[in-house]
Amino acid sequence: METVWEEILILRFEGGRVTLMGQKQPDGQWVFVKETNEAAFFDEEDEDNLNALLQTKSSVIHSWEEAIESLGTGWERKRPAYVHPEFEELVPNKPLRRRPKR
Repeated sequence: METVWEEILILRFEGGRVTLMGQKQPDGQWVFVKETNEAAFFDEEDEDNLNALLQTKSSVIHSWEEAIESLGTGWERKRPAYVHPEFEELVPNKPLRRRPKR
C-alpha cells in the first residue's frame, strides 16, 4: 500500500514555497515532512536540470512542535496559503483560502 501524505500547511514566499506534509498514523498521531520548492528563483529553461536541486524533503518529523521548528523563525507572521482543517487552531494566521473537502 502506498503511503499517502496530506498537505498540512503551505507557506508561499517570493521565489518558492514551503509545504508541511502530514500522515495520520493508525494510533491517531501525525508524522510530518517538510518540502521546499525554490524553482521560481531560476529561469524556466533551467527548470529541468535544477528541479531536483531546488526541491527538498526533510526526513520524517515525529511531532507538531518539531515540524513547526523546522519552518524556522518568522513563519508565524506569514499568512499561509493553506492550513489543513485539523491544524487550523494551531496556526496563528488564518489561511488565504480553504480547500474544499474531497
